Amino acid sequence: MIKKVPTISGLHYLRAIATVLVVITHNVSAASLDKYFGPGMLTTFFTSGGGEVDFFFMMSGFIMVVTATNSATGAPRYTPLEFLFRRAVRLLPMLYLAVAFFNVALIISGAQHIGDRFVRS
Repeated sequence: MIKKVPTISGLHYLRAIATVLVVITHNVSAASLDKYFGPGMLTTFFTSGGGEVDFFFMMSGFIMVVTATNSATGAPRYTPLEFLFRRAVRLLPMLYLAVAFFNVALIISGAQHIGDRFVRS
């Protein structure tokens, strides 16, 4: 039996914005290293906070609770095992695809893992 799961579009949009801010923060942090571009005008703004990650996890947790419980009774829609299975079915295929893509890219580039770094041979 398929259970209808409520959606909260506005929260999904806020979570998407938080995701983009997290990606920008990580990229600005990496780009501001001296070996790349060095500190720039965006460095202070994007590296001083960290609230984007907290906000993302807060929104994600709230959305998981809302979608995993019955809004009328507050009772869980799924057993813990069902919930974990559903999460695994949604997340693991993309994880496996990303790991495979990364490994294929390493093989094609000829990089080797030495210590904590990937270097070209």
